[in-house]
Amino acid sequence: KTTTTTTTTTTPTTTIDKAAWEETVKRPVAHCTLNNGMTDDVRQVFLDKHNEYRQLVARGEAQNKTGFAPKAARIHRLRYDCDLEAHVMEHVKTCKGGHSPFSVLKGRGQNIWAITVPNLDKAEAAKRSVDDWYIELTKYGITADNKISIDNAAKTGHYSQVVWQKSNRLGCAAVSCPEQRKLFVGCEYLPGGNTLRHLIYDIGEPCKRDEDCKCSSCRCSTQLSMCINPN
Repeated sequence: KTTTTTTTTTTPTTTIDKAAWEETVKRPVAHCTLNNGMTDDVRQVFLDKHNEYRQLVARGEAQNKTGFAPKAARIHRLRYDCDLEAHVMEHVKTCKGGHSPFSVLKGRGQNIWAITVPNLDKAEAAKRSVDDWYIELTKYGITADNKISIDNAAKTGHYSQVVWQKSNRLGCAAVSCPEQRKLFVGCEYLPGGNTLRHLIYDIGEPCKRDEDCKCSSCRCSTQLSMCINPN
């Protein structure tokens, strides 16, 4: 299944700071100087797919196993982080798969994905990986209380990290591993999510004012149905 990703370039609403808005809609990696096989186009796909799904959740348009997931009151829009990319690249280029230990992550969230097509286009791999993480919501569903438990983390932990409310930074990497006949993808998030017994996100109507974000530096974008955190 091919998913069309649209990058938002519209004019900011009156409730969001113009500089913060421009930070979220510009090419995310204009300041990235990493020479690791990633490209701006691939990074953009990772960022757009994550924010596309976060927006669906915020608006109550995310298909749950039975109906739709509840709306998100103050989900943050992700922005790209080169340092996170560098961290996760160190992990995926080992071509071993699996997650980094908590002692290495140091508070970062992490999603890992692999496919037995080592020469798959990396932009396509970016689409497929985030699609597969998100689709856990439709396949398995989330409990009515919208909290992380040991049971649902095993089935929907990738999805919950993709839409974790307080995560606002994202960095991803894709590496071809011919010897393993696989292509590995990894994304890391700050602040990390999937804390047991915590809400994935606050349930409620999407923010209408900056105050609704309950974050001192955040701005509400009613157009995006998300909060923008410039920090």
